[in-house]
Formats: sequence, structure tokens, C-alpha cells
Amino acid sequence: MPDNRELALLITVATFLLLALPCGPTRKSVLKVLACLFWSRLTIAGIVGLVWVGAAISVMWWFDMWSLSNMKDTLLWFATGGCLLIFHGMQVSNPNSEFRSLVAEQFKFALFFELVVNAYPLSLMAEFGLLFGTGLLAMLIATTDLNPVHAQVGRIFKFALGLVVIFVVGTAFYHLFTEPEEVFSRPGLQVFCLPIYFTLVLLPYGYLLTVYAAYETLFVTRLAQHAMMPPEVRRYAKWQLVKICKLNANAVRRAKEFLSVELRWADSREVVDAELLRLREELHWNKPPAAE
Repeated sequence: MPDNRELALLITVATFLLLALPCGPTRKSVLKVLACLFWSRLTIAGIVGLVWVGAAISVMWWFDMWSLSNMKDTLLWFATGGCLLIFHGMQVSNPNSEFRSLVAEQFKFALFFELVVNAYPLSLMAEFGLLFGTGLLAMLIATTDLNPVHAQVGRIFKFALGLVVIFVVGTAFYHLFTEPEEVFSRPGLQVFCLPIYFTLVLLPYGYLLTVYAAYETLFVTRLAQHAMMPPEVRRYAKWQLVKICKLNANAVRRAKEFLSVELRWADSREVVDAELLRLREELHWNKPPAAE
């Protein structure tokens, strides 16, 4: 059964959809987003990530560390932090450092969202007021950030949003210290530890998906199908790039930036080897051969 905070969010989202869908342009935009969500490679990646988390749940179920009562928190985490972890690195230019910072953000998310925000909902009317007030302040901040002239007003809105956060956190910590048995019991500790466990389990999959997306972009932009590049040469070039870059997402991104577009017109393995030798020298992974 959803608590007051989740109920307020569900009602707000449903109301927004009921108001937005009758509008023609908005309805078309929403349908296009849903089409991309349910009929694309992103859907496959999300389903595989869900199966990955399901395997992690089965391990915890075996050790009696997960029960059906944790389903709500698990789904909430996957819909927010889990999806961010899966898709975050697909478009960034420096995936390795981004993933290191993302792990720290996930731990902050576990502490703030799961333990503080989600653990102590207010009354339903208070949750509606908190939700609409926070949303309004967020929209005002986004609007003022678009124009430096309104920077002073934006700082006032950011200060007000900070007060809202302090109120929510203060309320949560008040309950934490007055009712510690609810948090430090086994169910309370499970709520806190589950997102940390899922983050550690899902992190390798998110990084592998980032590497895959980087290779897809590299192959499409530098080794796209062309009549002058024989298929066997294209397969050879792909295999050599995988041998050079391996599972280093940063290396794949840098290879895309360095390799020339003319590589698509390579008609022999010798041409590919010459281009990839320049890539090795540029990235300093292998020493260039000694001059004769």
C-alpha cells in the first residue's frame, strides 16, 4: 500500500497526464516519448537491467535478506537510481570518472531518499503542499537560470528550496532520534542497505552498457557500411579496435575523436593497420616501432 508521499505523487502525475493528453501537440510528444521508451534498444537495456536486479534479489531471498515487503522500495529504487545507473554513462565524454562520481551520488541517494525522505511521510495534504511547493520552486529556479538578469531572484528561490529540504530532513531526523527502533530494526536496516547492495550489483552492468554504447557509436561513425569497404575488412577493423580499447569506455570515446572519417573507405587490412597504428601512437598505449 503506498504511503501518503507516494500517493500524492501518483495523484499529481495522473492529474498532469489527464490535463496534458487532451492537448494535441502535448499528446503527440508524450506518445513519441512512450514509443521511444517501449520500442527501442533502451527498452531492451532496461529489461536486462531488471533481470540483473532480479538475479541479485534471488541471492538475497536465498539468504533471507529480502521479502515481498521490500518490493515497493526495490521498484522505487530501480525507477530512479537504478535507471540513472544504467543509462547515465551512455552519452558522457568521460565515462570512467563519471561512474566514480555516480557511485558517490548513489550512496547519497540511498541515505537521503530511502532512509530520510521515504521513511517518514507527512499527512496527505501536507505532502500535496510539499510536492507542489517544491515543484513550483524548481520551475522558478529553472526559469531564472536561463537569464543572468534574474540571478538575484533565483538565489531567493534557491534559498527557499533549501529551507524546504531542511524542513524535510529535520522532520525525518526528529523521528529518527525519537523513534530509533523503527530505523535500527531489521526492516529499517534493510531499507537502508538494499539500494547500496543493488548499486554495487548493477554498477558492472551499467558500465558494460556504456562500453557497448561507445562501441556502437564508434562503429557507426567510423566503420559504417560502405560499398568500398569489404565486409571482411570491416569485421577485421572492429576486432582490432576491440583489442586496442578493450573494456575501457574512455579509450573508445577517444578513439572516435581521433580516427578519421576516411577510415570508412579502407579497402584492405593494411590501410586499417596503418590507421590503427597512428591511434596506438596517439594514445600512447603501445610504443611506435623503431625507425629503420
